[in-house]
Amino acid sequence: MGMKKSYKKIAMVSAFALSVGFAGNAAAAAVTLDAESVDPLKYAEEITIATSVDLVDSVAGVGGVQDMTFELNKNAIPASTDLRVTITLSNGATFATAPTATDINDTAAAAQAFGVLTGGLDESTVTFSGNTGDGFAAGRTFTVEITDINVLNHADVTATVEVLVADNFGQTVLTSISAAPYITFEPALVMTVAPQDKQDLIDVTQESVFFDKSDGDVDTVLGTVRLLYAAKLTTASVDTVDAAALISNLAVTYTAENGLSAFDQDGGSIDDAVGTFAIDGTSATDDTAAASAYDTAKTVTFTVPTDNTVKIDASPVTVSFEGTAVSGYDADSSTGTKSLAPLAKNGSVYTANFALAPGGVYNNYVRISNTSGVDGLVFITLYQDDGTASSSFKLSDVDATFSDILVGQSSSAQMTIQQLFDASGLAAGYTGKLRIVAEGEFSGINIQTYTVSLDGNNFSTF
Repeated sequence: MGMKKSYKKIAMVSAFALSVGFAGNAAAAAVTLDAESVDPLKYAEEITIATSVDLVDSVAGVGGVQDMTFELNKNAIPASTDLRVTITLSNGATFATAPTATDINDTAAAAQAFGVLTGGLDESTVTFSGNTGDGFAAGRTFTVEITDINVLNHADVTATVEVLVADNFGQTVLTSISAAPYITFEPALVMTVAPQDKQDLIDVTQESVFFDKSDGDVDTVLGTVRLLYAAKLTTASVDTVDAAALISNLAVTYTAENGLSAFDQDGGSIDDAVGTFAIDGTSATDDTAAASAYDTAKTVTFTVPTDNTVKIDASPVTVSFEGTAVSGYDADSSTGTKSLAPLAKNGSVYTANFALAPGGVYNNYVRISNTSGVDGLVFITLYQDDGTASSSFKLSDVDATFSDILVGQSSSAQMTIQQLFDASGLAAGYTGKLRIVAEGEFSGINIQTYTVSLDGNNFSTF
């Protein structure tokens, strides 16, 4: 609405709900709160904050990192109009030093000052008061100079701006900005792991001592690991220099829960092109790496000797990072465990569903066959059909006289479902049906299931 020069006017600009978050580039000059896409200040999430911390502007005067700007008015404001500009910080953030506002030139090029009316130092709110002098042209920019913000924990701070004109006819909103991001916290370090899509598998046709890319294939790539670094602001509002500014060193551990004995030999290794890994049972660790050594993706390779005779154990594989923090920072973002591709065999799997439950009046039999020409171990997993439990075991767990290895083209003895259930160790008293999964360290495995009639004379296949 238009404003007549003869009226005494009060314009209020209320900028509130500033939320703490990430700080942008330290070279950036101010946060534009009414930008189409606001670029907030991005501070390092690794900064140690007990309860609160002062974030100090690294640039004095106009153009400082923490300064904020926004458009004061869309339309021209008449001469001699009193204005008030109010800014309120959210989430308990306060002005640790008194904020100031820059002058605005009127239409006669005379600087019109804005002074603090209320609030400011150690408060979440500040109100500036000024006058338009000979009048303001449309689209004037209001700039608040801020040199120190105190924030609680790692809470984000947003800003809402509202411009009000108050006269004898009531208040009129000139401009409003809702919840504009001002400060945020983001990790400067991010642990990234990419499991290999198609890793070389343990080759059961080579007695599980090599991988399956070729005869005598000694290695497999299980993925890549990286500690990604992106500069964020320090408490002094300057960019962090590199990963070493946050983490003094990085311990890296690769773990295969079923063992790493095949790699713990002369000629064997676990390698990621950075660390020298000492293998101890199920894990391999190097605790001497500089954090910056992992700033690019490193390929993880497991290698056995060229004359290997030790079977490679199939196993899930994980990588763990544990950073040692530099004073003033924590190591949470550089500490964690993630999965790589597993050490897996290229054997075969067969699943069968039982029509009857264990403990019934009919005799239920199971036989497992190796249809390949290669000898190999057999692993059995029994699942309860209600999905509540499962258990894995070997043939010798069913009967101590059974061999865990099925010779090529041979079959196991016939086993009852009750025997399998007993060997599984699943809770007694389960009355539901079961599902069996057999895994063979050879290329062809098969399961046959039978039910014998009450008179014991007839077999039916299920």
